[in-house]
Amino acid sequence: PVHVRLQPDQHFEAAYRLLESGRHVFLEKPMALSGAECDALNALAESNNLNLAVNHNFLFLPSYERLRRDAADGTLGNPARVAVNWLFPFALVQTGPFNNWILRSPQNLFLELGPHLVAFAIDLAGPLENLRVDISHPLDLPGGNRVYRYWRVSGSTNGTAVDLTLSILPGYGDRSVTVYGNGATARCD
Repeated sequence: PVHVRLQPDQHFEAAYRLLESGRHVFLEKPMALSGAECDALNALAESNNLNLAVNHNFLFLPSYERLRRDAADGTLGNPARVAVNWLFPFALVQTGPFNNWILRSPQNLFLELGPHLVAFAIDLAGPLENLRVDISHPLDLPGGNRVYRYWRVSGSTNGTAVDLTLSILPGYGDRSVTVYGNGATARCD
């Protein structure tokens, strides 16, 4: 297998070429920049009987694996809500380089950091429906780029409310996953 560790805007082309050449591919997140690109990679891998995987390493932290087990085996009861927080200052917006891919376009920050949050949510609750996205706290950077420092995504699936919060504002850090069940609540920091 080939491990692709390029900027996200280069993932699709590199992975597509590798899959065409008959190689298994392991991509860093995000898999690609659009659903259509992800679908094309999945279809090509499937048609060539190749493995295609995306690195979501936080799903294999021992503390998270315990939370997942407790949520799946009924220890927490039926999950009413899953909350995933990534509240952590991001030095790049203060110091640069401001032409870094993450800062070149407003959505890139979420494309880079958001897959961690989305992976936890899907792993615990399944694909999300009824999505709502709120962004705020814009910051205009040297060179003219703009970044939004606060993102909130809410949705639901199978009767479970899901809230994802990504904030790179200065302040106390909180990178956590919490499952609120009708029998207990569990939190993984």
